[in-house]
Amino acid sequence: MKHMRKILALALALVMVMGLAITASAAEGDTGYTVTINNATGHEYKIYQIFTGDLFLDGKGTETEEDDEEILSNIKYGADYTPNGVKVGDKVPDSVLEGFNPSSITPTGAGADMTVADGKATASGLDAGYYMVVDVTEPLPEGETRSAVIFQVVGNTELTSKHDATPITEKKIDDKNDSTGAEDAIVWHDSADHDIGDLIDFQLSAVIPSSIEAFREANQKYPFIFHDVEEQGLTFSGITAVYVLNGEEKTDLTGKYTLVTETEDDCTFEVKFEDLGAIEAIEGGSTLVVEYQSELNERAILGSQGNVNEVYGEYRNFNEPETPAFTPKDTVIAFTYKVVVNKVDEEGEALTGATFTLEKYNAATGKWDALETVEAAPEDVFTFKGLDDGKYRLTENEAPDGYNKIDPIEFTVTADHDIEWKTQLRTEVLNTLSGDVTTGEIEFTEDLGAGSLSTDVENKAGVVLPETGGIGTTIFYILGGLLAVVAVVLLVTKKRMKTAD
Repeated sequence: MKHMRKILALALALVMVMGLAITASAAEGDTGYTVTINNATGHEYKIYQIFTGDLFLDGKGTETEEDDEEILSNIKYGADYTPNGVKVGDKVPDSVLEGFNPSSITPTGAGADMTVADGKATASGLDAGYYMVVDVTEPLPEGETRSAVIFQVVGNTELTSKHDATPITEKKIDDKNDSTGAEDAIVWHDSADHDIGDLIDFQLSAVIPSSIEAFREANQKYPFIFHDVEEQGLTFSGITAVYVLNGEEKTDLTGKYTLVTETEDDCTFEVKFEDLGAIEAIEGGSTLVVEYQSELNERAILGSQGNVNEVYGEYRNFNEPETPAFTPKDTVIAFTYKVVVNKVDEEGEALTGATFTLEKYNAATGKWDALETVEAAPEDVFTFKGLDDGKYRLTENEAPDGYNKIDPIEFTVTADHDIEWKTQLRTEVLNTLSGDVTTGEIEFTEDLGAGSLSTDVENKAGVVLPETGGIGTTIFYILGGLLAVVAVVLLVTKKRMKTAD
């Protein structure tokens, strides 16, 4: 039976998972033991009696009675665990103990509520045996996992609640508009729009769970990895800052991490911390932050499909330090747009042979920055791709032959997108896109899916000058003839006046 007891004790020890760890126990008599859970603030627990048994100390301790081996014999079913066909107090057959699987236990009894006071949960008056404690907190604090543990009671027993929680990982993107303000402060959202060629600021963060303290106490490493995945429209540029926040206190972590750009999975890059527990500034509740930049490149998708970037964290649970665990993915999206100019005459017919330049107003410098010049001859459609929201000016450098150049046209591209991306599809984050003309006489038609603003720009024909043999020379002939007649009349009149004299 002693052999069976050791098998059972070993099996039960394997069930110490997800949040509770025994830190001390002491035999103090035959009955009336107390179980205490430390670090229980904000949690509720139930305790279930799984097995009972006769406690025996083998008396082989070399120094004190505490050195004696505790042996549970005559193991019986407890008050809260009676599988089909058995009753409380029935003996547990050796065959059951030999093949016992603690992870399959589901208590059948009501159990007892543990009393929570002064940060501790307690249950008293317990017989020797095996018990299960379950965290029944509702709702469970965000990021924490449900605790359940089976353990042996052969004396007053203390456990420490590890609240082995999942780190809460988030990703944010900076949304900037070059045309709206000289001071371009970073604004963190789940969505943004940018020009192709922009270096976009991104932020990764992870709230570190309280279980990091358990790792420290056990001298176990607490590794953590940010896995970042970019779509083809984004090109990673580099890390700009790594730090930890404790409230408003900020501690720089330069040199405390490793950047990996050649990864073995589908990640674009990884930011690896070998042991967060070795960083003094990090504790339960700290926020670990990585900031970096990526360029919106020429392969960027235009319109509501957007360009997605996601992150997930890799960490360890206290009771499974060798097994990687992963946080849910968090995702941001970058939009970019295009302006399409259709060149037409006064009848709406296509014209070819023009040249246009598109400029964007830069509030920081107070000047217009040239973005692109397009020579469309012999085409009649001008497309300017990869635009952010902002203020633009369209200038016709050369008009089609026989037509007058238009005056510069100023307009504003405005887009609305959800700043929080929760459950909506990626194509539902972008809500509206519009072009508002401030100078000129054009109207834009929007296509949200394509991210396009299209307009017709009309050229008027130039003035037709007089030609040889046309009405211009006829007028001169007529005027010349009239002048000749007048001259003849004057000459005749003058001669008659002399004859009369």
